[in-house]
Amino acid sequence: MRKKSPELQYLETLQTRTELSYQEKQQLESDRKGFSGELTIDRLTREIVPERTLMLDDLNLLADGQRVQLDKLIQIGNKLYLIDMKDYHGQYSFRGRTWYHNGKPLTHSIFSQIERAHDILARIFAEHHLTIAIVKVIVFTDPSAVIEIEDQSGIIVKYLWEYCEWLQKLCPAVQGTSLRQTRIPWQKVLQKYFVAPYRPETDFALDSRQLWQGIICPRCNNFWWQQEHYALQCKTCDYREAKETAYIRTICDYGVLYFRHNLQVSQLMEFFGEGYSKQYLRKRLAKYFVPMDLKSLQYSYQNRGEKFEYWFASEQQHFNHLKRRINWKK
Repeated sequence: MRKKSPELQYLETLQTRTELSYQEKQQLESDRKGFSGELTIDRLTREIVPERTLMLDDLNLLADGQRVQLDKLIQIGNKLYLIDMKDYHGQYSFRGRTWYHNGKPLTHSIFSQIERAHDILARIFAEHHLTIAIVKVIVFTDPSAVIEIEDQSGIIVKYLWEYCEWLQKLCPAVQGTSLRQTRIPWQKVLQKYFVAPYRPETDFALDSRQLWQGIICPRCNNFWWQQEHYALQCKTCDYREAKETAYIRTICDYGVLYFRHNLQVSQLMEFFGEGYSKQYLRKRLAKYFVPMDLKSLQYSYQNRGEKFEYWFASEQQHFNHLKRRINWKK
């Protein structure tokens, strides 16, 4: 499952609890568009390529002290397609070894990221004596973008609608490739280099803005609840949620905003605000979260800094089971 970037998770969570600056609003809009384009490419790829095609999405690698983020890797036949997605808009042209945007030269090359990713992949594979051709592909996901490539670059450049046709033609062309040729353990090799996505050096702890406290309603984004023994009911839209799920979801929201800090009861209670049970919070932390230094006076739990749907993705069946509690009476 492709996850939203840490930055997008942070901005979306922050938006629900304070007023965003102009720059944050612009970045949020850009990140959302980019993520939407990535999901579209994911969906179209799954619909086109054979079911057993080897594929990895949204990789973060660290090799020889260098970090790199890869949008998508697909093995088709005995080739590995390195796909970089760009949510650019406007008019771009590549001529004389220089990129231009709306007629003005760019200070950076649009090709630089995928070239760097290619070189790092090639180095990793060489160190493990793995032979596989790497094909570089850039897909522009914004339909309004105009791209003109005048110079040879060794990189396949496609619009979104061209990508689908290109991929459809590519897959039948390799149907006769032998199974022996396609069994190249590149996924296993790359696992040794996986790292967590990049995060900024600071989180909300150094921000002077006040946050709206409480449990937010996922349907209407309000904070007013009627609390029952097993459930909460939103006073604005009547949405009902298992109390346990609502607490865990809110703890995760705190973790996203304060991703540089472990989870502590005192800070969480400040985030929840008045009207919520400290004892109940302690029990949920002990049940669902990993304790850190047991000997420390500042008893804390591990913070993965992810939204609820990602942090507890493997336990969704359990939380779906908790939904039965929303109609239980004390």
